[in-house]
Amino acid sequence: SYTMVGVMELLGDVIDLPKPSERGGRPNISVQVEYVEGDKQMTEKNIHIEGSTIYGSVIAAETIQDSLNVINHSNTQADLKEHLKLLAQAVDAMAKQLPKDKAEETADDMKRLADEATKEKPNSKWYSVSIDGLVAAAQNLGKVGDAVIDLAGKVRKILTGGVL
Repeated sequence: SYTMVGVMELLGDVIDLPKPSERGGRPNISVQVEYVEGDKQMTEKNIHIEGSTIYGSVIAAETIQDSLNVINHSNTQADLKEHLKLLAQAVDAMAKQLPKDKAEETADDMKRLADEATKEKPNSKWYSVSIDGLVAAAQNLGKVGDAVIDLAGKVRKILTGGVL
């Protein structure tokens, strides 16, 4: 048995799946989202949600996961890779505290940082903009924001060779 959830609801801030399935738990939901412009499919998101409440933006969570994949599959130095992973995890925690649009913007900053920082020759102009965006989003969020600010500073220091 399936419970139908509107796609727009699913991509909102919080969805609770209150209707229990026949098995006594919450239902399993699979959602496929496609954006089509003319004859071209622009993006496809396949999301499988099993027995849980969604907090924050599904899009932000997917983007942060994409960042982690870029970092994990990169050939960048171990110290930078480790700090980028920690930063992505901190950004994920922070995004859950932000409004949907700000969470998605912050996730995009993390993705751009991961893409740029893992290049053979990262461009300081581009990774600096991403780091500045993460720090701005983290201000006034307490402990979760402080972790992002601290880790973003460490990533910047590694990328610049200690020159700030």
